[in-house]
Amino acid sequence: MTDTNDEAKGLGVAEARAAVQTSGQLEGIEGPLFLAENETEWLPYFVARYTPDAHPVAAKVIVTRAGQKPREIVISWDEYAEIIEPDPEQAERERDWNATRARKPMSVFGAEVERHAYRVVFADIIEPLIAAKRAAPAPVSARLEVNVAQYVPESRDWIADVDNAQTPQALDILHDEARAAGVLKLNAPLMSAFSKRIGELTAKAPAAAPATPADIVLPSAPSPLAVARASKPLTASAPPQRDRKRRRPPKPQAA
Repeated sequence: MTDTNDEAKGLGVAEARAAVQTSGQLEGIEGPLFLAENETEWLPYFVARYTPDAHPVAAKVIVTRAGQKPREIVISWDEYAEIIEPDPEQAERERDWNATRARKPMSVFGAEVERHAYRVVFADIIEPLIAAKRAAPAPVSARLEVNVAQYVPESRDWIADVDNAQTPQALDILHDEARAAGVLKLNAPLMSAFSKRIGELTAKAPAAAPATPADIVLPSAPSPLAVARASKPLTASAPPQRDRKRRRPPKPQAA
């Protein structure tokens, strides 16, 4: 008999239904149907008629697989509500799930009976899916929670590292590391240590010595020959030529 408390919790009813429908072996399904307390008729709904916290006594579906007779699958409310999980955390999750089932008996309890029916009638299809899901690694979020729980932060004396920095460049590198590690935020003592140390290193830095006359190099004056070569040679301009043609005096006119 299938343990109802281990009812394929890792495989949802939608996944089981999709696998069965894809196989082409499902010929029909009737239900889910619910049996209320003090009732003798199976109904496709449940209404708490007598007390607000009433719940179905049982639920069932009728599944027909190709080549087989219809199979009636019934589950009991009390059997599913029983908590037999020894692990305290898992038992607490079971109690939360029972509370959800009590609030939504038709949707939750109805899905459970349908899923259980697929597991019984289509065991060759559903069981490999359940096994594969159980063997799959935990989701990334779950692995991160485990890693965070097991992580022990690095023990580093940042203030001592600041005090031991010998150069402003080394202090700058240390400051970048502290900021990347997230230890600067709201850490007044560490910020004060950085400020104090940079002041000490700056004060220790030797000031530049003033230049002496021997250190000053003046440009040498160019030689006359270099000036002559660099300058454009001068050429004397010829004086303007005068018109050497003499004019003859005018002839006297006859009286």
